[in-house]
Amino acid sequence: FTAVSDGSGGTRLELRAVGRVKGAVYTLEPFCGGLLAGVNARLQLFQWVPRLDSNALGSSGASDKATRGFDGDLRMLATQHGFITVLSTWTDGDRVLVGDMMKSISLVQLVNVKGANGSGASAAAADAGGGGGGG
Repeated sequence: FTAVSDGSGGTRLELRAVGRVKGAVYTLEPFCGGLLAGVNARLQLFQWVPRLDSNALGSSGASDKATRGFDGDLRMLATQHGFITVLSTWTDGDRVLVGDMMKSISLVQLVNVKGANGSGASAAAADAGGGGGGG
């Protein structure tokens, strides 16, 4: 979204891009110049890519009335699987602390942040306890 003047002294939000995912989005965080999403059992890193032609096809390659008129697309750069459900995220530099529904917490680090080709995420550490405590 972008805040724009509505002409009467106020502001309104204008939708700029839509990113489609398969699943429920539980978390969203700005991360390394992109947008990090916790979608069901995975982390997904997206980058906003401006469109050269406002009538261009969406990133899926098919014409989509829902995204026509936007000036950009959200393109997925990297994915990290292996969680049960990503409920919360906290970022610091190129690291992400992930709160999982069943696996407690994991530390994930983005590797090769240079561009879309070759970017990925790797688990740097994980809580092997799996939810312990309570009493």
